[in-house]
Amino acid sequence: MTEGIIPQTQKGTSIELTPYTLLVSFAYSVIPSGGGPTGKAPLIAWEQYQHVTPEIEDLQAWEQELKPSMWGIVTGAISYVVIIDIDKPELRTMFDKSGLLPHIQTPRGGFHYWFRHPGHSVKTMAGLLPGIDVRGDGGFVNVIGKRKDGEYKVLIPPSPDAIYPWEKLPGQITHALDGQRSQAPPIEGETIPEHKRNTTLIRLAGSLRRQGLSQEAIEAALQGINNKSCKPPLEEREVASIARSAAKYPAGINNTDTSIRDYILSANLASDFTKNSQKIHKMPFGIEDIREFVRSQGFKYWEVRTLDYELGIIATEHKRYRWRLLSLLQEKEEIEQHPTDGKKYRQISPNDTIDYKSVTLTKPLDLWLPFDIHRHFNTYPGNLLDFAGVTDSGKTALAVNIIRNNDDKWDIEYWTNEVSAEELNERLQNIEPGKYIEDWNFKAKPIQPGYLQKIRPDILSIFDYIDVGDPFYRISEEQQAIHDAIGKGVAIIFLQKDEARVLARGKGFSAQLPRLYVSMGMKSAYCYKAKTPKNPSNPLKGKTCNFTLTNGIHFTFSEWRYESESDAK
Repeated sequence: MTEGIIPQTQKGTSIELTPYTLLVSFAYSVIPSGGGPTGKAPLIAWEQYQHVTPEIEDLQAWEQELKPSMWGIVTGAISYVVIIDIDKPELRTMFDKSGLLPHIQTPRGGFHYWFRHPGHSVKTMAGLLPGIDVRGDGGFVNVIGKRKDGEYKVLIPPSPDAIYPWEKLPGQITHALDGQRSQAPPIEGETIPEHKRNTTLIRLAGSLRRQGLSQEAIEAALQGINNKSCKPPLEEREVASIARSAAKYPAGINNTDTSIRDYILSANLASDFTKNSQKIHKMPFGIEDIREFVRSQGFKYWEVRTLDYELGIIATEHKRYRWRLLSLLQEKEEIEQHPTDGKKYRQISPNDTIDYKSVTLTKPLDLWLPFDIHRHFNTYPGNLLDFAGVTDSGKTALAVNIIRNNDDKWDIEYWTNEVSAEELNERLQNIEPGKYIEDWNFKAKPIQPGYLQKIRPDILSIFDYIDVGDPFYRISEEQQAIHDAIGKGVAIIFLQKDEARVLARGKGFSAQLPRLYVSMGMKSAYCYKAKTPKNPSNPLKGKTCNFTLTNGIHFTFSEWRYESESDAK
C-alpha cells in the first residue's frame, strides 16, 4: 500500500482513521478479509452485503473482534464499480493504449482497474480472457492490507472521481463481455426475489429512459415485469413512482456521467420525507450549513438522519460529502461522535473541562458481590457490573444471592425475563429457609418493552438477563441507556454467552461500559475486566475462580488465581 494514501489510526485528532475509512467514505460495501487457505477470503458470510452496505458499527465490531489483515469491497451494483483483474504486468499494454493506469497492485504483481458500473448486469467471472478476471455483480475483491505473500498497494486512491467510465474499457474486454452479458430485462417465468425488486426495476427504468421511452411506456413495461416476475409484486403505486422518477431524467442521457439509478432512489427517498423535497444535482449545502444545524441542537446528541432531513441530504454523493464535512468538524474539535453510536454527534462546548481540583473523592460502596469479588474490587456510584454466563451456569442463582446479601442495606429492583413469581418464591425460601417471604424488601419487575424508561435512579438494579438480538452491537446501546438511568446507583447485568467465547453475544460491545466483567462457564468464572481493584498490585483481572453450584442456589468456590504464569504478566 502506498504510504499515506489510506492512513492508519492517527493520534491527536478526535476522529480515528482506520484502514477502511476512505473506502467507507467512498460509499463502497466494505467487508473484512484475510481468511481461507490462501489468506485472501472474506472473514464473514457476506451475501447480504451484495444488497446492503454494512453499518459503521458493523465495521468497528469486525475490526475489534476479527482483527482482519485485509479489507475488501463487494463489487457490482451495490458499490457502483466493476473491477478488471489482470494477473501479469504484460497484460497492461491494452490498458496503456487507452491511457488507463491501474488503481491497485496485488501482492503477486497483478493489477486492478476500477470502472464505473454501467447499470446493467455484469457477471463476475474468472478467465474472461487469458489472465483477465472480472469482478462484477456478486463479486468481491481485496483492496488494502497484507497477506502472506505480500501487500496490496494503492496506486490511485479509488475515489468515485478516479474510477474510469465504462466506455473506456479496452475494446478486447468490451467485445468479450458482449458475448457474456445479458442486458435484456427479466422475461416471463424468470423470478425476481423480494430483496432485488426495487433495484431491478430501477435499473430497467433507467435503461428504458436512456432509449427515449416516455413515462407511460416505462410504467407499462415495469408493471408487466412486476406482475409476472416479482415475487411478491410491488404495489402498483411504487412501480408508478419509479417510472415517474425515471421520466423526470432527460431522455437518452449518457449514464457514464451521472446515475439514473441514484436519481430515482433519491426521488423516492425524498417522497418519504416531504412531497416538496427538491431533486438536487449539485451540492446543496456546505460546512456553514452543518455548523448552523449543530448550533441549533445545543449540546445534546443528534442523529445524522435528522441532519439529512433538515438539509435535504438524499443522494449518495451528497451523503459522501456530508461525511467528509462531519469528519472535518471532528478534526477541528467542533463536534464529537457518540461513544457507542456512530450515527450520533453533538457540539463540543468550548468550556468542556474537567474540574478535578474541587471534587470530593467518593468512597467505595458497601456492596456484596459473589465469589468474594467485593474483597478484591471497589464499586462506585454509576457503575455497571456484568456477569456473562452460558446456559444453566447459575446466573439467576447468582442474582438471588446478590439480593440476599444486599437486601437489608440497599434499595433493590430485580428485573427479570427468566424467572416466574412461583420460581422466585421457591428460590428465596431455599436460600434462606427461616426468613418469611414478607420480610424480603426488594421489588421484582419484568423485563419487557419500555422497561428502560421505568428504571429508578440511585438504587441497586439487577437485570437477569438482557437478551442480545440482531444486530449484536445494540447491547452497548442498551447498557448505555441503563447507565444513563441509574444515576448514582449501581446496575448488575447478567448476559447470555456461548460456551466457546469469553464475551457475551454482544461481543466486544458488551464489555465497553461495565467496570467489572466476569465470564462464567459451568464450573469456573474468569475475570475479563476489573477497572477499580482494591489492591492495584494484585488485580482481579485475568484470574479464574472455580465454583460448585448445589441445589440450584448455593455456591462454594475457590480463591481467585491465574491459570498460568503467562496470565499474570
